[in-house]
Amino acid sequence: MLKRITFMITIGSSLLFALSLSEIKEASPNRLGCIKGIGEKRLQRITTYQKEHTISKMEDLLNIKGIGVKILENIQYDRLKKSCQSDKQSPISKPNTPRKKALNAQ
Repeated sequence: MLKRITFMITIGSSLLFALSLSEIKEASPNRLGCIKGIGEKRLQRITTYQKEHTISKMEDLLNIKGIGVKILENIQYDRLKKSCQSDKQSPISKPNTPRKKALNAQ
């Protein structure tokens, strides 16, 4: 009985921080692009899939090439990329990073 109660509390608290299916359907490309493991290609595949299919459950996203269980968990639990957590910048645009001096010497 204690195990069941602990399990229910764990599941309930994790769902508070999860993205719902409706949020996935309505999320902007920048929002989805901030999720850990979703780059430009996966983002494009997700938006194409959304246009062509009705997503009725989260597991439907597993039908998209490149989306596996781990990325589905990242989507469900709203795990963000570090760049989105600190800078609030769009992960789609690549930041200007200075080249190393060694590369410039060539």
